[in-house]
Amino acid sequence: MLHALTIIAVLAAPQRADSFAIGLEAAKAADQPLIVFAHGSDWCLHGERMKADVWDVEGRVQDVVFADVDVLETPIEANTKRNAGFAIKTVKTYPSLLAYAPDGARIGLRAGATLPRQGSDASKVLRRLVQLAQARLALQAQAAEASKAGDVVAEVTAWHAMLAQDLDRPAGVFERLEAIDPQDASGVRRRAALGPFHHFVAQASKDGKEGRGQAAVDRLQPMLDAGVYTPAQQAWIHNAMGSAYRYWEGHAEQAEAQFRAAAEVAPESVGGLAGRRLAMQLYGGPSLESGWAPRHMTMEPSKWSIEDVQAPLKRGTYTVTFLHSRGRHGLDIIDVRLLDGRRLIVKETHEGFSGGAKRDHVYTLKLLWDVERPVLQVTAKGSGGTNGHGRIVWERVGG
Repeated sequence: MLHALTIIAVLAAPQRADSFAIGLEAAKAADQPLIVFAHGSDWCLHGERMKADVWDVEGRVQDVVFADVDVLETPIEANTKRNAGFAIKTVKTYPSLLAYAPDGARIGLRAGATLPRQGSDASKVLRRLVQLAQARLALQAQAAEASKAGDVVAEVTAWHAMLAQDLDRPAGVFERLEAIDPQDASGVRRRAALGPFHHFVAQASKDGKEGRGQAAVDRLQPMLDAGVYTPAQQAWIHNAMGSAYRYWEGHAEQAEAQFRAAAEVAPESVGGLAGRRLAMQLYGGPSLESGWAPRHMTMEPSKWSIEDVQAPLKRGTYTVTFLHSRGRHGLDIIDVRLLDGRRLIVKETHEGFSGGAKRDHVYTLKLLWDVERPVLQVTAKGSGGTNGHGRIVWERVGG
């Protein structure tokens, strides 16, 4: 082993290995993490700048081994030999920083959005990755020692700390925690194990379509009742329940309630925004965001209340334009009003039409003062039928 370690070139604090295999051997010998910089010197200019400005000059970390992997567009034998043992196909984005445990298991990745292009920011990410990798090794040792001593509390604490790291999940963590902490009173295991939201929602949708809506609800409701999930995770649980109800005949009201609950519990999260959009598109009235659909159209004049006008609304001149997008039937517009809450501020009345052809489909509203709670009210009906879709465009055109 010693003859291999002599090949390691030392630059400042980190040990620097001449190849991936030598770096892994050095990491095993020193029981330190291995950090790999994957780049392509003959095709990735950004990676070469980062190598020169960040990787090659980093000297503020210690107790770590560095090795770079150069993935060439035109491979040469010497370079292929230098990269031997590294799973090149696992790298999807260049450049990438990868952290490995001494046994060769990957424990972390920084690439793309998590690896800034700016040199000073990338240096911080590199140093932080080293710190996290070192902490992971220490936590793994603590978990092993606690397990050997039969100290369940200490072992659970170590596993929980690993799950809290911005690194790959430790292999077997959920199985081990379920074995030693089956009650999961803290909810840490359940929060971490929730999984990708798209699979989660897809399963509930499938259950609803295949007649297992009640089974999906029976599975999901206890998760909400447990009170251990984050607001963002709760939003996805509500969305999953909404998806099961959506495809369960006769349960549109429950579906809308679940989607709206997702928007309420975590309004700024991806799940919350998705819930709001689904509630509006599938069950809500006409809106600036979603326009109108056949379920909004009637054969007799009816009033639409459009409540997603941005508030407060500044004084000025605005237009409301109705743009039919598809469907056999157009829209007959009778009048357009702007209210402040329930109080009428201004209206324009004329007969307009938006269909295959358009006629007088733009309405102009002039506001003489600011409106705190704007609601757009439209009186309209289907033209010859109710099979039509369209957009409602709100624009400020003057002061």
